Amino acid sequence: MDAWRDKRVIRVDRIQDWAETYPAFVAACADHGVLSTLSVPMISGDAAIGALNLYARVPDGFDDDDEALVVDLGGAAGSVLGNVSAYWTSFELNQRLDATMRTRAVIEQAKGMLMAQSPGLDADGALTTTRRWSWTSAVQQGRRRQ
Repeated sequence: MDAWRDKRVIRVDRIQDWAETYPAFVAACADHGVLSTLSVPMISGDAAIGALNLYARVPDGFDDDDEALVVDLGGAAGSVLGNVSAYWTSFELNQRLDATMRTRAVIEQAKGMLMAQSPGLDADGALTTTRRWSWTSAVQQGRRRQ
């Protein structure tokens, strides 16, 4: 979590040396035979979006070369995850906009029909009437489901 939060590499060569700082983590590592770790932030733009964590069953399980390689992998993973997040955010926005446009067309048709049948009713009044009918219908449907 610190690698993610602080956007920095954390290499723990000997888990037991961190017992005072992270007692629960050290206990969990001991339960699973983990004796050293390497944690690298995954960064997309300026935001850390996670951490890549590696665990070893030997003390001093990672050296400087391992760290450099994992930093590169963490950077690549952060870019991929950032792109995936941007894609899905755009996709979901597009879906909402599409649904809104379809709903808007129906609302505009309903307003037009109301205005055609009610001389003197303007667009705002037709929208208010449509909202009222929609709300009343939703309340009635809710009562039927109960």
